[in-house]
Amino acid sequence: MYRWRRTNKFKDYIVEMFKYYTIIIIMMIFILFGISILFNFRTTIVKTNRLYNKSIGNFIEREFNNFRENIDNLVEEEAILNTLNMDGKVWESNILLYEYVNRQKIKSSFVLLDMDNHIITTNLYRENQRILSTSSMLVDITQRIRDNPDVIYADLNSIKYDHKQNSPFLFAKAVKDDGEIIGYLIFFLKEESFKLYTRGKQVDIVILTDRYENVLFTTSNLTLNSMGKINIGNRNKNTTMFNEQPYYVISDRVQNGDIHVVTMTSIDKYKQFLIIGVLFSLGISFLIIVLVTILSPKIIERNLRSLDSLVYGVGQLKEGNIDYRIESRTFDEFQIIYDEFNNMASRIQTLIEHNNEIAERKRVMEIRHLENQFNPHFVYNVMEMLRYEILLDPKLASDILVSFAKLMRYTTSYGSVEVPLGVDISYIESYLKLQKMRFNKRLNYNIVVEDSFKDYKVPKLILQPIVENSIKHGIENTKNLNIDVIVREVNRDIEIVVEDNGQGIKEDKLIYLRELLRDDTAMPEHIGLYNAHRIIRLLYGGSYGLTIHSKYGVGTKIILRMPLIGDERDV
Repeated sequence: MYRWRRTNKFKDYIVEMFKYYTIIIIMMIFILFGISILFNFRTTIVKTNRLYNKSIGNFIEREFNNFRENIDNLVEEEAILNTLNMDGKVWESNILLYEYVNRQKIKSSFVLLDMDNHIITTNLYRENQRILSTSSMLVDITQRIRDNPDVIYADLNSIKYDHKQNSPFLFAKAVKDDGEIIGYLIFFLKEESFKLYTRGKQVDIVILTDRYENVLFTTSNLTLNSMGKINIGNRNKNTTMFNEQPYYVISDRVQNGDIHVVTMTSIDKYKQFLIIGVLFSLGISFLIIVLVTILSPKIIERNLRSLDSLVYGVGQLKEGNIDYRIESRTFDEFQIIYDEFNNMASRIQTLIEHNNEIAERKRVMEIRHLENQFNPHFVYNVMEMLRYEILLDPKLASDILVSFAKLMRYTTSYGSVEVPLGVDISYIESYLKLQKMRFNKRLNYNIVVEDSFKDYKVPKLILQPIVENSIKHGIENTKNLNIDVIVREVNRDIEIVVEDNGQGIKEDKLIYLRELLRDDTAMPEHIGLYNAHRIIRLLYGGSYGLTIHSKYGVGTKIILRMPLIGDERDV
């Protein structure tokens, strides 16, 4: 809650509040802008770069492993062995190798050499075959294979081919027959396949290097130095300056660290967007400040004029001018206050004329007095029962004490005149439980109340004197007393029915009791039923209260009628 007040004047307070919330709005603009920039950067730059780097890494890992696995199988194929031993036809090896390279996602050029480095079969163009045959690297490759004939040779390829057959990387292995090297099988991975895979991706630069930073593939030659190594600045952090522009960089390793995958995304456009956004936010903030400076005095002045009228009216009432009414017209919201003020003044005038203030105080005092009435005989009976049960049945005595404690806690600690029906029903259940312990099989009771009724408000202890009367006047002359308590809704009112099968009430006594309930000034001897009836009438009006239905020798039914709390009633 805002508590910053430099003055007690409402006008100055409103001005300060305008300034305060203007600052809050401007801060929120910059905070939201910063959050949006950060979220957008992490989504379109960081997340995209990481996902694409991982995608390329998985692609390289999967395809390179595929080449390693298949070259092991190919050097043992019978067609290859027969071709090198001059026992088979070359076209059989061609079909086998062509089918293999056409199935791969990374296309390659294959070369099958004999022991003297003569090309037996290949899919290289003639010009590229000549380049390979005269290359010193070919001698180096075959020498390395001879040194480790059981190992797949995988390395960068420095031989430059023409006609889109250029290859950045190669796989090679010796072909052996009976443990002797009889030739070599080499696959030159085509650079064009890497270009096709990386084309159209949401990163700006893709670079593949070996563990020694030698570049085997790049989508930008600017990333190469004169030695053919990667040259993109400091990669210890996720950002670097390259070609005088900032880039976000992700570097990962595959093939047990032999291949490095580097992806780079330019963040220069986000830097420009950030500058434009800051300038735009500053412009909006300046515009807000100008508007608040110009408009707030006018808004404050017009609203204070309406408040001044209300303050003047309150002053007139304070001085005793009950006839004063605010006649001016203003905004709908203030007009509602004006109308309520005028209505309140009219009501005050009516109350003063009829002296209802004294009557209201008397009504509240009477309700409080009636609510605190409680039959002391019940307490004596419980104490007497407890005294015997302590000796005969300690567990039952404990239950009696717990139930009695609940009753006492409820009657002494609940401060409201009205309580939820569920609370009063719970009290009656404890009361009847105690009586059931006392009278055992001679007393049975049943309480029926839906959960939807339990939140409705009723006068506190409203049922206690009625249930107490049923037991008091019914148990002596009845072998088995049954008491039913039923809660129901009737014509948007709530009715609580307490019915017993006791002795009932004689006709002359019933007439007397009904006449007594109609007398608002009576001080009857039978205080219990009358108090319950009187409390209901005082709280809800003369159309509510207690009615008695009884037939001597059959039983008694007492109905308490009250409004559902929430309905508008005249009390």
